[in-house]
Amino acid sequence: MKNIKRLIAIILTAAMLLCLVSCGGNEKGSTDTTSTSSNVSSEEVPSEYTPSGSSSKEEAKAQNAVVRYFKYAPGGKLKTTYDVDYSVEGTITVNAFDKNNYKTGSTVYDYDENGLVVYRSERDKDGNELCYTTYEFNNIGKIDTEYYYEEEALRRTSKYEYDNNGNLVRKKVETIGDNTVYTWDYIRDGSYLHTIYISTDFMQNVEGYTFTKNADGKLYQKTHAKNGYTADYSLYDYDKSGKMNYRGHFDPSNTLVEYYEFKYGSADDLAAEAFFNTGIMD
Repeated sequence: MKNIKRLIAIILTAAMLLCLVSCGGNEKGSTDTTSTSSNVSSEEVPSEYTPSGSSSKEEAKAQNAVVRYFKYAPGGKLKTTYDVDYSVEGTITVNAFDKNNYKTGSTVYDYDENGLVVYRSERDKDGNELCYTTYEFNNIGKIDTEYYYEEEALRRTSKYEYDNNGNLVRKKVETIGDNTVYTWDYIRDGSYLHTIYISTDFMQNVEGYTFTKNADGKLYQKTHAKNGYTADYSLYDYDKSGKMNYRGHFDPSNTLVEYYEFKYGSADDLAAEAFFNTGIMD
């Protein structure tokens, strides 16, 4: 009987020891698993992490954003530096500085969730608003009406018309208090815009523009004419990746008047898209 009791005691003791070992092993296993997981995570983070918190794909899209551009006089004499500040909240501010780096003014653009510019404000160096423009869009995301204000008074209204493919074909500009309405006719070959004729109710083609593309299909020259004569023209150039890096303005005698150079960096995708809707690059 004593032997049976001793055997039962041994079995119970062994069972308790196995239970303790098992519990202790599980705790250690949990610690090792956490440690291993932590090590793997710390090794993977540097290869996938981007400072902006966006994915590498988004970052790549944003590389085409203009972060600074410069206006030069002939001979490379700097006239104005423009710094572009982007905001994911829906604002782009372009600050202008003279050759001595003193701020001369700014242009502020507000854009919506589709990257469409809905408001443009011209301001002096102290931030006081000088004039502003508001934009209304149609159901295909094209400008429908444009309103220009000075001193809180509406000065000019522009109405846009499109064809069935969404291409701009006409714009009517009416200055408040002036009976003259300027009609802009956009002449296209398919989707390619090659000529703009500007007329009034009294005179046809009082002003206009013609456009020429390069071998890559990008804008190469824009010629501005008044009453049938060249008033001035612009030439455009691009870097190897296809981004515009030069825009030069010339007078009728082919003399360079001034030119722009553009520097690119990163910005939020929507803000970068909105920048190209400001018309600065046109």
